[in-house]
Amino acid sequence: KQVSEVLGMMRKNDVHEVPVIERNKLVGLVTYNHLIRRRKLALTSHVQ
Repeated sequence: KQVSEVLGMMRKNDVHEVPVIERNKLVGLVTYNHLIRRRKLALTSHVQ
């Protein structure tokens, strides 16, 4: 998915943070506000 799709899903479902998983372990959380404020991250960037 693209970052813009994730933001849309978060907004639609009133989700404010999503887990960051690496090798089946929680390594962090990304918040809706963090993604919005992150100007260098293109909305077309891909995430899993």
